Amino acid sequence: MTLNLRAADSFEVVGLLAKECWQKSIVTEYYEQRQALSRFTLGALLLTDTVIEVVRRELRRVVSVKVDVEELRTALQNDVLKREVLEGDKATAAARQISRAMNKSLRKVRDEADPPPATEPKPLT
Repeated sequence: MTLNLRAADSFEVVGLLAKECWQKSIVTEYYEQRQALSRFTLGALLLTDTVIEVVRRELRRVVSVKVDVEELRTALQNDVLKREVLEGDKATAAARQISRAMNKSLRKVRDEADPPPATEPKPLT
């Protein structure tokens, strides 16, 4: 590995080797941030239903053309995103991670919207 002392990334990597960073688990935070910005995670995120719906709505607003969701997804997969981003072990793992996160988020919203039913008070006898 070659370090370029003029590049900010080099200072960041060297800084991660400091004793304080190991104690504060900053290395873990750095790794999670790098994973979040990986091309595989971003590719999987771009192909989620939510993002495709937003792109579809913006296309309709900007170009005044209705585009089918599957047609848009196919165009993104075949024409916009590189094949290496969509296929392989890392792409599968990123898609699984995005799916789990979205399901967790949906469960949380659903649980907050549907509070547990209140129990009825027992009549006094």
